[in-house]
Amino acid sequence: MPGVAALPASTSAECLPVHALQVQQSAKAARMFKATLGGEIEAVPFSAPTWLHFASHAGSGQVKSVGPELHKTELAFAAPIDSSSRREIDPAPLTMREDGSCAQICHKCPG
Repeated sequence: MPGVAALPASTSAECLPVHALQVQQSAKAARMFKATLGGEIEAVPFSAPTWLHFASHAGSGQVKSVGPELHKTELAFAAPIDSSSRREIDPAPLTMREDGSCAQICHKCPG
């Protein structure tokens, strides 16, 4: 019986065996997604934005996100200190949340 794939040292890799689930660890998300499509594994617990994007693009019609999002996490941007984009990026997430454009994007593009 195929198991569940998880990134090494991730919360999933640590807690899934406690629930008697066979966990196959893979260091690459792309490999886990491909294994899901090939039937080598049954499921991949992964960050919701990444998984939803995969499910609506490369995995469209082949995989589906199921169940509730287990743990919502705030995301952040990282950029090199000398990046010319930093000044533009810094206020963007807060502005998008406040003006509702972030919610509109999430509603229109669930992946």
